[in-house]
Amino acid sequence: MHLRNVIVCHDVPVKHLLPWLALLLIPCIMFPGALPGPDVVSADDHLTVHHAFQEEAGGRVNNPHLSDPALQFAALRMAVKRSFEAGEPPLWNPDIWAGAPLLGDAQSMVGSPVTWLHILLPEDLAQDLGVTWLLLWIGFGTALFVRRLGASPWGAATSGAAAMTTPFLSVWLLHPHAATLVWLPWVLLGLESKKGWITALSTAGLLAGGHPETAVHVGAIITIWWCSCSRNLPQLAWMVIGTLLAAPIWLPFVEEALRSATLASHGGNHLALAQLWDLVWPGWHGHPAQETWTNPQWSWADGRIHPGLGALSLFVVALFRKARFSQLFLCLWLGCIAISVVGIPGPLNDARMASIGALAVAISCGLAVRGRWGAWAFAAVLTTGVWSGWSDQNSIPADQHAPEPAPWVTALSESLADGRVVGLGWALQPNTGALAGIEDLRGYDLPVSRDTERLQMALNPRPIRPWFQINEEPPIHLLRFAGVHTVLSPEPKSGFSAIDNSPIYSATVPNPMPRAWLATAPRPSPDSTQAIHSLLSDPNPMARPTVVKLPGDWPENGEVQPIKNLERRLNQVSFRTASQVDSVAVLTDSWHPGWSVTVDGTPAEALQIAGVFRGVVLPAGSHDVLWKFEPWGWKWGLILWWGGLFMALFLVWFPRTRGNKQPQPVGPKSSSTE
Repeated sequence: MHLRNVIVCHDVPVKHLLPWLALLLIPCIMFPGALPGPDVVSADDHLTVHHAFQEEAGGRVNNPHLSDPALQFAALRMAVKRSFEAGEPPLWNPDIWAGAPLLGDAQSMVGSPVTWLHILLPEDLAQDLGVTWLLLWIGFGTALFVRRLGASPWGAATSGAAAMTTPFLSVWLLHPHAATLVWLPWVLLGLESKKGWITALSTAGLLAGGHPETAVHVGAIITIWWCSCSRNLPQLAWMVIGTLLAAPIWLPFVEEALRSATLASHGGNHLALAQLWDLVWPGWHGHPAQETWTNPQWSWADGRIHPGLGALSLFVVALFRKARFSQLFLCLWLGCIAISVVGIPGPLNDARMASIGALAVAISCGLAVRGRWGAWAFAAVLTTGVWSGWSDQNSIPADQHAPEPAPWVTALSESLADGRVVGLGWALQPNTGALAGIEDLRGYDLPVSRDTERLQMALNPRPIRPWFQINEEPPIHLLRFAGVHTVLSPEPKSGFSAIDNSPIYSATVPNPMPRAWLATAPRPSPDSTQAIHSLLSDPNPMARPTVVKLPGDWPENGEVQPIKNLERRLNQVSFRTASQVDSVAVLTDSWHPGWSVTVDGTPAEALQIAGVFRGVVLPAGSHDVLWKFEPWGWKWGLILWWGGLFMALFLVWFPRTRGNKQPQPVGPKSSSTE
């Protein structure tokens, strides 16, 4: 069956259109007053309990387990938007970790339509349209796929409703997890309909969705379907094409994952066996938004696995009726549940597999719908699905979504110039400072590189991952070296003073260094670890910074010459220097192998300063220095993208050329006079 068979046409009976129209109403039912309406589907109420958005202590959060959309992803999305507005690819984020790859953090969602909406439209409208797109995309994708499997129109719509209320989507709706999952039914539709362009574009969308872990889990389900039901080699080729088309998004992440110091610490998650009671009744163990969740040692979000009583009932009916593929979907779901409980060694959170696998229930339940009871089945699945996840997400008034930073933060940002800040305890949540225009030495939940980890352990030898909280004030000369101008604290401390109209105390770092300077007496170090240890042991390391594998001989004593004409763009930094002696130009932005440097237009060696920052050797005289960031994941990703495009054109063109060259049948010529 072709897609055009389910598209609205003038001769289609109205009763056949009702199931598809009913799907369009589901977002309005799930979020009344927001889709459409003046409210916004948002988790930005989490910002009300963070000091950067407070003039006084307080605030109220609806669901404390779902803070990341406000505290992490909003800042990353803002950085992506800023890059496109500047006409540059979103490669580098200067706001956190003293600078970090932006595209390499897959959760920046550069390739997701949700992010594109935020780039093109006003914030409130983009937020609600992004949620609407996610719901409708997975709903209609699932419905079209189930219709392809032979379900009735109401059966297809029932599966679509179950997919739109599936537990994984319900919990992670505002996360990149959801923006990745919604492509699963579209990939399956492409495989089943043998439409290569659907398979390729859906595979690319899946890999560009923003959450690599979910992409791996979903990819495992797609692999099982292909091996069990499809086994179509041309469709496999189209999946490869989709993978290549998404390479500029996923390959930079792979590059960062290979450099990660904390990748292994993300694995090993699994559900407690008792959490499977959620299958019997939604919220069996309570719900944090209702203040009934009493098991802090478990992950509520991962344990939300109930697909709705209506969907479960129809799933059982499909099994008894031996509906097409129902046994395969049962095995798939049970396998996902088993993996979520047992876990698999590796850097993945397998606890989420149970809720992802619930999509198998959503697909199969529509295959049980027959006859005139279709509308009732749809209503039952929709009602129980919405009810089971009613408190998972919330809508808030538009004036509370994306709130402005507190006035004291705005004043602090203006006074910092190019300086950085560090917050002690919870004075400044990593990533939220970026929302207020502040550059922080900390960050949150990236593929943390070994170089970044080295800096964070210098700030706090007992790191608290993934946000690397700092409880004691770090060595003052380390803060000076890193360009920190202000230290914030939520509690009064010696040397700290209260900031007017805020619940925060601050201390000014004495004599902070500029972002860049010339050092005339650098010291060599054999490796990065010893380099930062040497910096920590030297009370005045500015004129004598430690440099990994420093070439040449240098004097014992030297001086510091600030670089004042620094010009910073998102992916490049330039400045002009003049010195009567040889020196090292120190730039206290994070070192990364993707940064290259030229001196007077000639490539030079990029050096690692103190094990974490960047530098370059400059001979005596005047020089123009230019740093550019272009990681190999981005460069090779573009090459693979072109390869995928050429493969797609070849698969479209080659069958047509073969068809044009088919030999014509040979036979007696007909005569018009016979």
